Amino acid sequence: MGGEWPLTAFTILGQAAVGLLVSAGIPLCFSGEAAGGGSGGGRTALVLAVLGLMAAATVLSFFHLHHRARAYLALANIGTSWLSREILLELVFTGTTALAGFCDWRGAGGPALVRALFLLSAAAGVLFLGAMSRLYMLPAVPAWRSSYTPASFFLAAAVIGTSAAAVLFRLSPAASAWTRPLLAASIVSIAASFGGALLFAPGHGLFAARSVPSLRPGKAGRAPLHALRLAALAAGSALLAAGLVERGAGRGGPGAPAAVIVGGFVLAAAGEVLGRVLFYRVGPQ
Repeated sequence: MGGEWPLTAFTILGQAAVGLLVSAGIPLCFSGEAAGGGSGGGRTALVLAVLGLMAAATVLSFFHLHHRARAYLALANIGTSWLSREILLELVFTGTTALAGFCDWRGAGGPALVRALFLLSAAAGVLFLGAMSRLYMLPAVPAWRSSYTPASFFLAAAVIGTSAAAVLFRLSPAASAWTRPLLAASIVSIAASFGGALLFAPGHGLFAARSVPSLRPGKAGRAPLHALRLAALAAGSALLAAGLVERGAGRGGPGAPAAVIVGGFVLAAAGEVLGRVLFYRVGPQ
């Protein structure tokens, strides 16, 4: 992966932040727990987690820049550059999330405003992921220029977001009713990600485009990493499914379902990280 690790970190952390905000924030706003008035302690923790992920993503992305002092110039071409649009939408997503959290914490504007801000933040996050994926669909990199690129970016957000939200809600008795739907959503998301990777992942999917013959040395380790990614996704899905069944049966033992769900989240997230590593390995040599 070499010098592309900051981009791997930025994309994965950004996708995780959007996925978590959508998967956990919307249920928290529209569940029985009152929105606004400073009563949503779960939403406050969620906002802090999302902002922490975005802060880490932004800081790590600077390691990819050769001239960090000129980073502000990346916003200079909103009309023509997907990079500028990505950065603008990143700022909008982060800002609306912070504003939603602040209004909720301070009880400003009432429940309707808090819900509207969370929905606006979710919409900005979706657009942010769209701009992020569009940035990589380059004519000069045929391996990236396919529908698999945006699909894999959105699926990574869904996999990490829904499984992380399931963990958070499983550990929170006040919101535990959302655990089963989120577990089901995470299993479906992982299945879609697994199927897409198996069939269409650039460079190693069964029906993916292959690189043309080249005198340049290939980057070793793709096939084992691809197999490891599929194994991590499959194992994560199995653990999440086991947590779903065990919970439906009435919890087989104290804390056991929570440990199972946490393990499923860790494996699923690891699978998506490996997917992003592989994505950059088939990029420009």
